[in-house]
This record gives sequence, C-alpha cells and structure tokens, in this order.
Amino acid sequence: MLKYIKYRIAEKRHLCFSYGTICKITISIRFSLLFIALLVPHFVVCAQISSNFTILDSLTRIAAERICAVAGNNTTITVKEHNAAWLLRTRLAESCTNFRLSQSDTASCVVGFTMFGIQYERLPDATDSLRRTCKVAVAGTYIRTDGISASLSSNMYSYRDTIGASDVATAEFGGYDFTRAAVPPAPSSLFYDIIEPFTIITTAALTVLLLFSVRSQ
Repeated sequence: MLKYIKYRIAEKRHLCFSYGTICKITISIRFSLLFIALLVPHFVVCAQISSNFTILDSLTRIAAERICAVAGNNTTITVKEHNAAWLLRTRLAESCTNFRLSQSDTASCVVGFTMFGIQYERLPDATDSLRRTCKVAVAGTYIRTDGISASLSSNMYSYRDTIGASDVATAEFGGYDFTRAAVPPAPSSLFYDIIEPFTIITTAALTVLLLFSVRSQ
C-alpha cells in the first residue's frame, strides 16, 4: 500500500512537471510567433520595393523612345553633360537604331535631361511613411527633314508610390548619386520614439528567455 501511494505521488509530480513544461513551450511558441509577426512584414515590404535606379532607368527608356519617334531619321545625336548622361545614351542607342551617337554639338539632334531625380515627402498621417516621386524629362533640338532646326522635348514622365522611411536604404541601393535624395525628418512621437522600440526589444528578450528556459528543463 505504501509503495502504491509513493508511486501515485511520483506520477503526479511527473505529470505536473510535464504540464509545466508544456505550458512553457506553449508560451514560448506564442511569443515567438508574435516576434516573427512583427518582423516578417518588414522583410516582405523590403523585398517588394523597386530601387530608385530601376524606376529612373525605366522612365529614361520611355523618354528615349519618345525622342526617337519625334526626331525621325536624324543620323547623329549628342547627349548633353549630366551625371546620368551615360544612362540616356544607353537607352537612346537601344531605341534609336537609325541614330549614331556623337560628341559634337553640331550633331543633327542634341538632347539632355531637363529633369531627373528623386524626391521624398513625409506623409502627414503616417510617421514612418514617405511619398516617393521619381521624375524624368528630356529636351533638346533637332534638324527637321526640311533643314530647319526645331525644339524637341519629351513629356514629363513620373512614378509615385509610398515606402517606409526605414526602406530608403533599400530603395537607394546601387551606389549612384542621382538615386539618392534628402529624407524629411520624422515628427517627434511618444509611440515611435519610446513605446514601439521598447515593445520590440521586450518581445525579443522574452522570446529568447523562454526558449532558453524550455531548453534547460
């Protein structure tokens, strides 16, 4: 009888220990899922952001196609100096197959960027969000088929979207100066300055603590 009682007590202790371990594991899993839920959206957004260079390159290609369509069958084309002139020359060479690039100002077609760059604006209703605007425009002169010089300009081509302020580094990846722009400072906020960082750090600390606690049992 005494052996049976000792066996039952030991069994209860074992069950209590198992139950406690299961509870700790369950809590750890919940905190881990919460921590992952906080971080995963950030990485997903980063993966979907188009770089500033990619956008400017696409807009330059559209502008180059427009220039080629308007200028007609001119034989030589010169691109004015600009820190992104090489990009325009590349896209013109692809689009204007009947043109020949030249460095002479006497070329039958002379063009250059009149607008090219990035702008960030802070959204009034979102502390961490920025409105990104990319703009490209090209203008110049060309010789018409009747020998008269005429002005030539592309339309203004722009792209606008919303990105997180923390994603600017991802958007500006590429190393070109023309892909960068000044970011407006964020307005002071108690939640974003204190509460949000504290919540993230506390969640991470609790997750690590619970994981080590479960492993030590």
